[in-house]
Amino acid sequence: MTRLSMLWIVAALVGAVATTPAHAAGNVLYLNRCAGDCVVTQGADDARANTSSIPTEPGPHTLTEFAWGDAQWAALVTCVREVYSPYDIEVTDVDPGINVQYNEQMVAGLGGQLGRSDAGGISPGVLCNMAVNNTITFTFANGYGGSGKQQVDTLCYV
Repeated sequence: MTRLSMLWIVAALVGAVATTPAHAAGNVLYLNRCAGDCVVTQGADDARANTSSIPTEPGPHTLTEFAWGDAQWAALVTCVREVYSPYDIEVTDVDPGINVQYNEQMVAGLGGQLGRSDAGGISPGVLCNMAVNNTITFTFANGYGGSGKQQVDTLCYV
């Protein structure tokens, strides 16, 4: 096979990948502060059903609500919106409901509440080239110290 033939094959593969809907996942990121606590059960990743592959036991597991108050929450949501602004991602802290494709970030509780005592945050494993919908990732916000802008910045970039 000539070098030119190999280049055409690579170009064709790159073109096929580029035209495949790599961004087929919904463009909504739901930040959930778990007001009144969240209940998560071990199972297939599905934010609409509050099931996740992350808990180490079947559960149900209670994730305690975001402990740092309304002002810190509002500042955190603003920061995350700024971080995602270049990427056509809608960041909301209102549950999009079961008829919308979205991904959820629970920003609350402690890792031990899901059997992950040493974790500050955790996400289901997916391949880099996969687009997935309706997964839950976790930032165990109640385990982070600090206050004011320092705390918001830490949580925003976890």
